[in-house]
Amino acid sequence: MKSKAKTPPPAPKKLSFRVPSLASVDRKMLARIKRPADVKTLTFYPHRQVDGLYALLQKNIPQEYMVRLTYTVPKSAIRVPAAILPCQSIKEKPFRSVMEMAAEFRRTYFPGFVKLHYPKKAWRKKLAEDCRYLDKAEPDMGLRLVRGRSTAGLMILLKWKYREKPLTLIAWVWIRKTLTLNERRQAQRLMLAWLKRKTGRIAGGGVDGFNAASQGFFHKAGFKVDCLNLFLPRPTLLNTPGVMPQAEWAESYKKIWKAVEDADYSRAMGFLTPLYKKYSRDFKVAKTYAMALGDYAETLNGARGKALKARSRALLRGLLRRLGNVRWEWSISARNEYYYHTGQFRKQYVLGLEAAAGGHNWGYYGQGVGAANYAYEHAVAGRRGLAAMWARRAVRSWETFFKFKPDYYNAYVHYALALGILGRLKGMEAALRKSASLSGKPASYKEFAGVRGKIAALGRH
Repeated sequence: MKSKAKTPPPAPKKLSFRVPSLASVDRKMLARIKRPADVKTLTFYPHRQVDGLYALLQKNIPQEYMVRLTYTVPKSAIRVPAAILPCQSIKEKPFRSVMEMAAEFRRTYFPGFVKLHYPKKAWRKKLAEDCRYLDKAEPDMGLRLVRGRSTAGLMILLKWKYREKPLTLIAWVWIRKTLTLNERRQAQRLMLAWLKRKTGRIAGGGVDGFNAASQGFFHKAGFKVDCLNLFLPRPTLLNTPGVMPQAEWAESYKKIWKAVEDADYSRAMGFLTPLYKKYSRDFKVAKTYAMALGDYAETLNGARGKALKARSRALLRGLLRRLGNVRWEWSISARNEYYYHTGQFRKQYVLGLEAAAGGHNWGYYGQGVGAANYAYEHAVAGRRGLAAMWARRAVRSWETFFKFKPDYYNAYVHYALALGILGRLKGMEAALRKSASLSGKPASYKEFAGVRGKIAALGRH
């Protein structure tokens, strides 16, 4: 007896709209749409592109919707970034089979996406559903990048149809976050060059509304948003447990950094303390809290200042045990602050060299702070030659740092210390005046007086 063929489920119904731009898709517009109960998808085709799309979607779209963007680009418009600095550590390693490519996909897709954005009960189903797309894959449509023996990047393409036209679909793109900035740029360059070779007439990809990094990748590569899709019900988590939402953090960090630039660490701690209590396991929040706490402690006197400084060191020490899967820049930042607040200035300088070599310009800041304070240690010990050598290194580092960041008050404090050690007292005072002007602090402010006091004491030795 022949079994009856199963009838495929009907395609979900959707409503489509033309809009001037995605800026016009907001709560008011969505409230005006009369959506039948069986319609689960709303699609919006924009006439023109808008900047700041990630923040716009976070602000305008209610959380009950799952947000998905479709990007497209003609082959000729794919932008391949030029190589800025030589980077030999990232290599291509071809796949030998679809099975090998699928295994690499699962290895990066599950912890890097599914585990972060879906409830536990949905993990297995989501992974199984998306792995089925690889049934249509071919070994030469996958690009694997390696650093040494470990996978550094992955891009998988599929031959697809979109709006009845052939499309080269980017099914998955992933770059290891522990790569240095130079390595990440090289990975992006190799991926986009390969994509341009493999693409037919048009390339495209889908990106979730909460994925700011992927939106930035597609935008820089020349892709345009073809449409915005809003789905009901939302299968993804509203927020990753224990992690502060990126849009909320970006807004808070502006206020925190402004307080730091004003040398108002009490105000910075006022912003950070409630965030740390709520998101103490979020690395970026905990790192920023520990850093600001150490700087705040230096503005206090007596036992309270010592206690807060000790707590800052302990928090930073704990963060250093969690660097295994943390963005390279965050790792550099946490280590830099730990070395500074524990007085390991030579290590701070060497770390700054590592950071700058990896493409991070703030590495020159670490070099300048480390070298200036290490020079002071030598000067106090009477090692004048070594003090002068390290002070000159500090000055060179600061002169490079000021080329890209000339408006951070704290840099001029440490620059002034190095100049003072070299006997360039007029230059020291000019640097302190610049610091006072940038921070809005008086000339008698504790940090400035501290530099003058250190240099005056050296003169009395």
